[in-house]
Amino acid sequence: MKAIFLTTLLLLLQYFGEAQKIKYTEGEKEDTKKMNFETVGKFNSNIIIYKNVYNDNYMCVYDGDMKLKEKLKLVNMPINIINVDFISYPTFFYMIYQHQKKNVVYCDAIKFNTDGKKMEDAVTLDTTTLPVYQNDNKIYQILVSDNKQQIGVVKANKKNERNHLFGAILYSSTLQQQYKRRFVIPMDGRNNFLDEFLIDNDGDIYMAKCYSVNDNEYVTKLNMLHLPVGRDTIINYVVDSKEKTLDEIIMKMDNSTKRVIILSFFSNKRKGNVDGLFVNFFDKSTPTTTTPSFINFDDSIRTEVSTIGSLKTALNDFFIRQIYPRKDGGFIFAAESYYTTTRGNGGIPWSRYDYFSNNNYLTNYDYYNMGGRDNYWNSYDRINTNTTYYADNVLVLSIDKKGELEWSNAIQKSQKDDYGEDLISYQILLTGGSLHFLFNEKDRNEFLMYDNSVTPQGKVTRHPTLKNLDRRYGIMPRHGKQISAREMVFPCTYKNYICFAKIEY
Repeated sequence: MKAIFLTTLLLLLQYFGEAQKIKYTEGEKEDTKKMNFETVGKFNSNIIIYKNVYNDNYMCVYDGDMKLKEKLKLVNMPINIINVDFISYPTFFYMIYQHQKKNVVYCDAIKFNTDGKKMEDAVTLDTTTLPVYQNDNKIYQILVSDNKQQIGVVKANKKNERNHLFGAILYSSTLQQQYKRRFVIPMDGRNNFLDEFLIDNDGDIYMAKCYSVNDNEYVTKLNMLHLPVGRDTIINYVVDSKEKTLDEIIMKMDNSTKRVIILSFFSNKRKGNVDGLFVNFFDKSTPTTTTPSFINFDDSIRTEVSTIGSLKTALNDFFIRQIYPRKDGGFIFAAESYYTTTRGNGGIPWSRYDYFSNNNYLTNYDYYNMGGRDNYWNSYDRINTNTTYYADNVLVLSIDKKGELEWSNAIQKSQKDDYGEDLISYQILLTGGSLHFLFNEKDRNEFLMYDNSVTPQGKVTRHPTLKNLDRRYGIMPRHGKQISAREMVFPCTYKNYICFAKIEY
């Protein structure tokens, strides 16, 4: 019995001693901080990462130890690639990219196998002719359903302030075109705009129609637009906000219940403090919007996330980051405290309302810039040495299917960086029913990586810091991507280069 006990103890020690394994790629001289990159995913034993270095494009294939197996240069690619999206399947993946030639923006797609090799030549999904040449025109947004059987290519022209033109093309998982439609959407005001485009597993498309004032500082009225698959009309549903002032509108498709989750922080007066959370659902089976819920944040919630200042202003710098629908119709969502400070005359003045008035969907002259606020592709171009970036506590809430609060908790963290946003914030690893929040914090000028997990019941566990980290590498948590049930790939800085780290639990 003693021998069995000792053997079992040794096995347990070995298991917990190797709770996570970390492997790094070797730095390559071309992989500078100006490089564009995207983790495509894991296919069998291959981990594929796309890299764009100046005008050269590569599919880099790594093994399980992050050793480079093959670096495949993509030939006959356009020079001016604006944006890329990847859609992965078990036996292949698509690269959908936008590029511009003269005053025409193209949306093209290439199919690759699991070895990162091109299976077919590029096909054009759509084109848009601009009246004049304009830089950085992310005309299209690519929508992908949860089951990956529906692919939407959408764009919206806002040149006419009163009537915006919306175009939608629906493709199957084999890139067979299902339908192509164009619609005129009345906007009723120069500051009104479209936002938050979604597609469900049936191919239906949803979007938010926001009524705003003063260059979109906040939303005063809200409609949800529904384009059923194969229909020639967009159905308009009024979302009752009870005259509250809404912030950024966030929507998430819950395919298990066929409902759209509609969220926003709200204030009881214009430019007031954040008072609570607005929750509404659009039920496709009915179809109608539900009675809205207004969850007021009491002092217990504010105390959980407050760092400095008054409790009344404790949530003013929070932004909704992720929504996770549950099978019972409820959901869990996370919101992060994010803000900046400036130094001297060269700093960038910034406030919560600047975030909404300068959102990326509205910057293009004729078309909405459909790149989206969460597109972090090559964010090093935004470095400003007069600005300090902060990412602090994370608020985690559980909401039931009726829109009522079940529990709340907080992830405690304090992050800042003088050179950009890439080394702060967090990423979530979903495993074993728990949400693992992975983030960096500095200790004696060195980054340590923390893991705080949240169970479905709201219990927060603060695990020991990740072991075996190489302190020469600065992991960029916000750009991490989960590639399997227990693996994530993070880009990281190494001297003046970009490398990649795989963390395996």
